[in-house]
Amino acid sequence: MASMKLILLQDVEDLGLAGEEVHVAPGYARNFLIPKKLATVASTAALRQLAANKEKIEAKRKADLEIAQSVAEKINTTELVIPMQASDDNHLFGSVTERIICEALHGIDVKV
Repeated sequence: MASMKLILLQDVEDLGLAGEEVHVAPGYARNFLIPKKLATVASTAALRQLAANKEKIEAKRKADLEIAQSVAEKINTTELVIPMQASDDNHLFGSVTERIICEALHGIDVKV
């Protein structure tokens, strides 16, 4: 089976990080990655452009990591108390959902 050699322009889940060279099926490249500007065909010009943008990509990745670490620290230091109805033997009459937890974390920007 043939594959196409691409350079990722953005991080793609389950495929790779921006700047990496990947081999994918031609249909996946033609129908998804290239039209959505997630990747470009590996060429000399694309490699030069990638080298020029490498610092910007690394700076963005570092900033994203710092934001994630900040949110993780806030969550680690937060104690939540979520009042729920329960039976006399402490069985809940429902479940604690992601939405309930996110509402309880109202001071922290958490994406679901």
